[in-house]
Amino acid sequence: MRAKRLLIVDDDEDARFLLGLYFEDLGFEVTATATLAGAISAIAEASFDAVVTDLRLPDGHGHALFEGGRPVDIRFAAALTGLSDPRERDATLRAGFDAHYTKPVDMEALSAAIHARTSA
Repeated sequence: MRAKRLLIVDDDEDARFLLGLYFEDLGFEVTATATLAGAISAIAEASFDAVVTDLRLPDGHGHALFEGGRPVDIRFAAALTGLSDPRERDATLRAGFDAHYTKPVDMEALSAAIHARTSA
């Protein structure tokens, strides 16, 4: 059985590193990038089971990640953000994401949601 593949997108180096460590410890194969362009490139080059992204990125808004449509192999997509406005949450869901988590994120809830959606 192959490891589940997770793409992490966050311009904060510490957040990216800690998220990566957390999910690697859970058995995920993690790819991490700091930019929207890096995420779009990673998705074009590889298959991911799940994506976790910050919304405020240096080169654009995380909602733009799925502008061309969400790849079918991505079974779970979550936005992690400091933006708690309900309108932002609604926009996240309309943009093709499954969940919108306000920072600081409950990592157990996030990992449970990812496992629930990506387990065969």
